[in-house]
Amino acid sequence: MRLPIVLLALVAATSAGCGPAIGKAPPAQEGVAALVDALQADDPRAAYALLAKETRKKVSYEEFAVQWKATEAE
Repeated sequence: MRLPIVLLALVAATSAGCGPAIGKAPPAQEGVAALVDALQADDPRAAYALLAKETRKKVSYEEFAVQWKATEAE
């Protein structure tokens, strides 16, 4: 399983809720379901899109995709 990627996504998703609310965020259950779908479909682009905007500013899709591929065997 892609444990490091999953942990990064979960941390990013939960930390996104710590800032000021600009609009209503979708329920956590929807985010978790979307992450599970991305993992099952082996879709790094969908998983990357779930990351908080601040996280995407710090980690490029290319970096994320390299890590995704590196953890493929897990």
